[in-house]
Amino acid sequence: MFSYGKLHGELYDEIMSTGKFSTGDGEVIDFKVATPKEIEDGISRRERSYRKDVRQQVWGFQTETQFEDAFCLWLSEGNIAYARQVHCAAGIIDVLTEGIVFELKHDVDREALIKAVGQVLLYTQAIGEWRKPFIVFTRFPNAELGGLLPLVHALGIEILEWTPDGNIHQFKGDSAE
Repeated sequence: MFSYGKLHGELYDEIMSTGKFSTGDGEVIDFKVATPKEIEDGISRRERSYRKDVRQQVWGFQTETQFEDAFCLWLSEGNIAYARQVHCAAGIIDVLTEGIVFELKHDVDREALIKAVGQVLLYTQAIGEWRKPFIVFTRFPNAELGGLLPLVHALGIEILEWTPDGNIHQFKGDSAE
């Protein structure tokens, strides 16, 4: 499964042996001449590439659209009516059911969580009728995001981990159930 330790160990070994590292998307950063911002951006791109590879190995999908397809199939199998890619004044809602606005994210990092919070809150307001906001990840984000999750929960947003085999874990305050 995804391990920052494994990834960062590989980066360290690469930098120590060559003085450079690959970003995972074709670019090579020379550690000795790059600015701190270039190094940080390169490591972030490497992490995204690594997560994408892990998602493909574990779940068989790489894109959010593939995640959405699998999630909607699961809803259908449970006889839950839904609409997907619903346009509203604030943007495009990933999945909408009678009582829930779902924002799906297959990237589990700070940027994805913050973006998802803004999206799901705006979408919930924009549709003009109350629906419970949910953010659904393919992997539970505790390790990477710890302190943000209670804040998101306090906003009334439910956070779920969903796997294609139908397992759901819900974040409650400061832990997963």
